[in-house]
Amino acid sequence: VDTFSGLVPGAHAFALVTVYAFVYVVARNVWMRGVLPIMLIAFLAAWVDALALAGVRSLVADPAVVWHHVVRFGLVEAGTTALLAPAVFAAVGWEKRVLGLR
Repeated sequence: VDTFSGLVPGAHAFALVTVYAFVYVVARNVWMRGVLPIMLIAFLAAWVDALALAGVRSLVADPAVVWHHVVRFGLVEAGTTALLAPAVFAAVGWEKRVLGLR
């Protein structure tokens, strides 16, 4: 059940599947070491998420309003994701070392 979609059932589920497929294809072809590649991939994944949501929502709502929202908030979300991604990956790596999973 996609409870966060609002008026368009399945919008977030579609967007997350699109992002997962994008990241899966990129991760198979690119070995990410360092901060800049992680930030770039995180930014692109968040931007793909925003574009997928906008694509689904523009089928129901006025496309001009939807795309204005994507440009305004999608870029902010993608930028925030890119800035926080290195810290999140570092925390996950630390947790794996502490728990002996790596």
